Amino acid sequence: MMEAAPLTGLNRFLDGIRGQLTAVEPIAGDLEQRVYRIGVRTADGVRTFIYKRITPHEALWYGQLRAELDAFSLPPLALEVDTKLPFLILPDLGPSLKDRVAAMPEEERVGPLIAAARRLAALHVQGAELGGKWRTEGLLNAYPLQSSIEWARQSLEALRKLSLAGWKVPVNRWQRRADQIYAHLQAWTDQAQPWTLVHGDAHLGNLLCTEDGQLTLVDWEYFALAPPQRDITVLLQDVFEPKLGERVVQAWQESLAGAGMPVDRPEFRRMLEASRFDNTLMMLACDIRAFWRGTTGEGALEKTVAAKLGWLEEAFGKLSSWL
Repeated sequence: MMEAAPLTGLNRFLDGIRGQLTAVEPIAGDLEQRVYRIGVRTADGVRTFIYKRITPHEALWYGQLRAELDAFSLPPLALEVDTKLPFLILPDLGPSLKDRVAAMPEEERVGPLIAAARRLAALHVQGAELGGKWRTEGLLNAYPLQSSIEWARQSLEALRKLSLAGWKVPVNRWQRRADQIYAHLQAWTDQAQPWTLVHGDAHLGNLLCTEDGQLTLVDWEYFALAPPQRDITVLLQDVFEPKLGERVVQAWQESLAGAGMPVDRPEFRRMLEASRFDNTLMMLACDIRAFWRGTTGEGALEKTVAAKLGWLEEAFGKLSSWL
């Protein structure tokens, strides 16, 4: 069913390209703002676009900051920020890198994933100076670690519900371990070097391939100043083969080291494991909610929960000497 009424400002965009709306498809998922794929008939045929409502923070990125890092972010085809429902319209680039990789044989995944890791590293290198400048100008804040604690709480509640439904999940043990990690996370973050601009939600679903083969990032709702380990450990949430995950991290670290970033320091390795623990626990809430929505089957969730509890175990073990 076409859902044109809620799409504020869409008619102005259609008038500008002399197009006629043919379809509106809500895009589901764990998204803070509503996102739609819209079909438009023009003189050149039917095209599709992405319409997204945005927060004031994301409006700051697209309206003021992205021009200085335009290689990493799509220029909007339309952008309105001075409204009650700010929005942007982007070209529809088709399947995300997550969808593309999922359709590949396992042996073919390494190339695209390493390319994604190197793309993130390039963002972190170029964003180091800019992120500091934007913070000085009052345009960029540090990543709010309180949100990590809130996500951890939601994930533990979700795991507890699974436990009550008969799943064998040692929730109390993970509650104790999470309390230990989050008691130190702020200090570890403060001590980590370098800090840079981070996308904040750099999973494979937010990486798209442009027509010239370049990877670009969408959904800049959570960009912030933080250690770059936050981004790479979000990307790893979609990489379930351990050896492949190691190669992805290695490629990312090599790219940072080539730009002179201190990746061999103990504080850097500690932040990597702390970010892996934090983001893995955070993403469990999203994984479990997808199951409750019916977009993930029980078998798939069982594999995901088992894998990610294993990642948490490994990260906690590597952090234990600092606790």
